[in-house]
Formats: sequence, C-alpha cells, structure tokens
Amino acid sequence: MSGCGAAFSALLVLTPPATISEKLQIKPRAGAETLMLSQNRTSPLPNHSPARSRSLYVGSNPPRPKILSAEIELSRTNALIVNFTITVNQPSYVYIEYHSPTDGRFRSSTRMIQHTDTIPIVRLRADTAYTYRVVAVDSRSRRAFRRGTFRTGSLPAGLQNTSFRLMTGQFTAPLLLVEHNDNEFSGIVALDSKANIVWYYEVPKPERGPFGVLTLAQKPNNNIVYLSLFFGIHEISPEGTLVASINSPCMPPDLAPWHHDVLTRPHEKVWFLGNELHEAGVVLGPQHGPQVTDTIEEWDQVTGRVQRLFDLYDIQSFANRSASSDALAFESPTVWSGCPRLPNAEDYSHSNSLFVGANGNVLMSNRHLNQVISIAPNFQSLEWRLGGLESSFHFSKSEDRFYHQHSVKELSNGDILLFDNGNLRPQSEGGSYSRALQLRLDFGNMTAVKVWEYRHVPDLYADCCSSVDRLPNGNTIIDFGFNSIVTGACCRVLTIVEANSAGQTVAEMKISGPGKQIQYRVHPINSLLGEARIRF
Repeated sequence: MSGCGAAFSALLVLTPPATISEKLQIKPRAGAETLMLSQNRTSPLPNHSPARSRSLYVGSNPPRPKILSAEIELSRTNALIVNFTITVNQPSYVYIEYHSPTDGRFRSSTRMIQHTDTIPIVRLRADTAYTYRVVAVDSRSRRAFRRGTFRTGSLPAGLQNTSFRLMTGQFTAPLLLVEHNDNEFSGIVALDSKANIVWYYEVPKPERGPFGVLTLAQKPNNNIVYLSLFFGIHEISPEGTLVASINSPCMPPDLAPWHHDVLTRPHEKVWFLGNELHEAGVVLGPQHGPQVTDTIEEWDQVTGRVQRLFDLYDIQSFANRSASSDALAFESPTVWSGCPRLPNAEDYSHSNSLFVGANGNVLMSNRHLNQVISIAPNFQSLEWRLGGLESSFHFSKSEDRFYHQHSVKELSNGDILLFDNGNLRPQSEGGSYSRALQLRLDFGNMTAVKVWEYRHVPDLYADCCSSVDRLPNGNTIIDFGFNSIVTGACCRVLTIVEANSAGQTVAEMKISGPGKQIQYRVHPINSLLGEARIRF
C-alpha cells in the first residue's frame, strides 16, 4: 500500500503505516502553551497522586510547565495507533485528550515525562479526523496545553472485506475484543459499542490461517495473551509488540496439544488447556483406541517453563462418557491426537474452557461429556460434577439440562453461566437450538435449576464454539459463534448479542468475512491501553 502524508495548516493527514518514514511536527494553535491553571487548584489528575507529585521539584518557585514540542507519527504497523512524542521543559504528568464528532471524546492514561517520551493513542476509527489536546501538569496542578489535529489511516487490505454490522441497539460494553480469522486476515480486532473497528493486530505470516488466533485473554497491564493453535502462546502489547512467546511442542502438519483456552494468573503465570494420550484399558476394551484426556498446564513467564497442574485422567473413569467421546480425534481440527497424530485416538473429553471461582476452585468445561467439573484449588480432587453421567446435581426439569457446552463461568453469587450449544439435545427437551443459560446450584438438596436464559428469536443453532460473558450492569454478551444451517464456509454469518436480565435483546451484531468459519469467542473489555471515554 502506498501514499504520502500532507500537512495543511493545523490538519495532519497521515498515510498508511508502511509508507511513513519520518515524524511530522505539529504546530500548536496560537496561545496554546500559555493556558495554565491557578496554583491553588487541587483536583487530582487521572491515575495521579497529588501527594506523590510534590516530590517532583526542589525549591519553592519552580518554573511553569511548558510543552516544548509534540511530534505525531502514525504507527508503522497499525493505521489505528498514533504515537505522540512529547517534550516538556520540566518533569510533568502528561495525558492526551482526543475527539471526533462520530466517535466522542477520550483521554489517554497519564504518564510521568521527565523530558521526552512517547505516548501511544489507541481506540481510533479508520480514515477519521481527530482533534487533540496534550495536557502537561506540574506538582502544583498548573497546566500547559498544546492542541492540533490528526487523521488516522485506512484499515489493512485483509480487513477491507470484513463486515461487522450493527443490526439493532448499541452495546453497553465499552469494547469487544474478538479473534478474527478468515481467508484475508488472521489476528485480533477490537470493536466499539457501534461495531466499528478501533484496533487490530495481525499475526505473523507463518501463523495465519483459520486458527491463527484461537483464543485470548487480556492481562491487568493491558497486554494480550493469545493462543495460536499450531504455533503456541504469545503475549503482545497493545502497540502490537511481541513481549513473550512459547512454542508449541507440536508444529505443523501435526496439531498442537495446547488448545481452546488461556487464563492469565498472578505472578506472571498463564494457564491453558492441554491434553494427553492414555490407553483405553480394561474399562473400555480393545475396540477403543487411545483416549485423549484434557489437562491444565501452566506457563511460568519468569522461568519460561511449562508444568502440568492437572490431568482429567487422574480423577475420572473412561466409563463416564457420551457417544461423542468415541469420536476420532484425528478427524477433529481442534484437538491433539498425538504427535505425530494417531488415527485411532478418541476425543474423550474435549475440554474447552477454564474459569477460577471465588474460592480458588477451577471450573473445567468438558464438552464431550456434557459436563462441568469443579476442581479443588490444589488440583488434587473434584468438588462436584454438573451435567452428564455421575452428575452431583439433579435437574428437576429436564429442559434445564445442557449439551456440548462452552464458556463456563461462576458468577459472583455462585450461579453457573454457560453457553449451551445444544448438540444432540433430545427432541423432548426442544431439539437443536442454542442459548445462554444460567443455573443455580442448591448444595443442600443437590439440585440445579435454570434461573435465566437467552434464546434468539428466531432460534439459532451454533453447534460449535461460542461464548457468554456477564457485564457489570447485569447484561450478558452472547456469541453464537457458528451457523450450523450454512454447510459451507463461504457465506457464514455469525451473531453477537447483548441481552438484559429479562432476556431481551439490547444490541445485535452480524459478523462475516471471506471464508470465515467461526467466531470462537467475544471478550468484553474496558480499554486497550488505559484510555477512557470522557464527557464535558
């Protein structure tokens, strides 16, 4: 892609990242640097401690803050990231406010700048003009300003034919982070409440494909950890810089043993799903091949080591199974069947999600068993099973059962929220349809009762993938991540919904792209880099 940048008076037009070779300095509007607040102002800065700021200067009469320059450059790897290199005359807390008529007003996180530093601005729409105001604040809350404008670049060619279409309403989640893999793009995309792309990351060429990014998680420091099915687990910064990486034990053409979920944990730990092969044994007999059981693995990012925390085989009999447990793992695109692959291995449990509960217990969703298990915090025993054979809980209503579930979570009140895919649901319980389902567990009577559900109108049947997430306002983000009615991948349209506590649709979005097969998950997040929406 080629182009050039041009500056006309206060307007900076930035070209696509691959063509920018130099920084352009923006001149402030007249008088911008002289705007300051009274020394008596005491209101704190965002992310700023007034007490801490008093130690910045020595002496009773420090100079007033001044922004000496603000150089702007479009990121070379992302047309929706703008880097501000700011120079101040003295140590100052600096943040940037930016605005467009269609997007609203935002403020970056605050950074302490001694002399010169770069602040990246994210959460921007493509081909859009923004006004900005750089704000520098000293220890006495005196402020200096510099104003100007900039324009973002165009989306990369791989996203030009992708459609994120808002059908109704508006999402209350500030941002939706989604993995996006089709024939032209493989990576991660962030969408705003109106389904506009406001950030993206494209994986390196060797990793691109239908599972270039299978699943992901955001760290407290805003970095993103993602799992590439064939290549391993990577951590990137919001600016798209690779921070850490660990390669899969199996490389193409073999399928990786790491799959389906990653969890970020304290002390630079990452948990993820793995699996192992075990002989069928006398329980099943010689007609069964090796059984693929799922495991929980831990990546210590400090030492670089991976250790196994849990193997389902250690606490579960192969007799606890469903008809899907007999499926040949060799035929499934998302599980390991050995390295090299074994054609007679059976996909016993097909685990697909992990979640840490309030008591440190770990919920593990075992799709092929129609079962959720709660593992003790020390990984040495099971606390309970929900669904499937040997369930610890009885369903008083048969229609409250779930089938081939995904994305299991424990809510703050102890309820279980999951996506009920509905594979092989008996006709007596409604047949083939998918829903978000919330179950209440009664540990006194050991019963499970449905207390909330969302079914799309008309019903959707997503027999693969999909996710649910409960928002702080009580609404739920629901990803119908597959469209089983469409047999080919050419024209698949996937549905994302936000529903309220009454089971009503608040917002709905349709996603499609050239050859896009699935939308494995959708992750609601508050920000990409600590930025926040502001109102005047």
